[in-house]
Amino acid sequence: MQKNCETCYYDEGVKCEILKNKIEHNCFAWADEPEAMRRETAIQKNVENFPEANVMPEEIKKKRKETQKQNLKLRGGKTNKEVLDKHFNQLYSQHLTDTEISKKLHVDICTVNRYRRNKNLPKRTKNGRPAPTETAESQKAL
Repeated sequence: MQKNCETCYYDEGVKCEILKNKIEHNCFAWADEPEAMRRETAIQKNVENFPEANVMPEEIKKKRKETQKQNLKLRGGKTNKEVLDKHFNQLYSQHLTDTEISKKLHVDICTVNRYRRNKNLPKRTKNGRPAPTETAESQKAL
């Protein structure tokens, strides 16, 4: 049997039940029905054996929601992407680090980091220079 979307248990026609987008060749989520059932059983056993490992405490959930609301208010109701699209290039050209940009824009540092990497820009260090590890990776890409 070929391992492609048409033969996958998780294929829902236009999209994949497991992944956001389909991966036509070499999909790591591909499964036939027996494999999908085995995975489901393993997940259920894990949840039964470690119930507290899969649950976030309520106080942490509340704190996260409060922080998200505060940041949204500080951004003027704009989404992370809208704020980054508008201000990221200017702040990055001032040689600010991801942390400094995230604080100024009230956006999570991981979001800033992902946005910068998607633009193939090197990471800045405190002295404003590109980080050595990312500089080497950027040179390999060229």
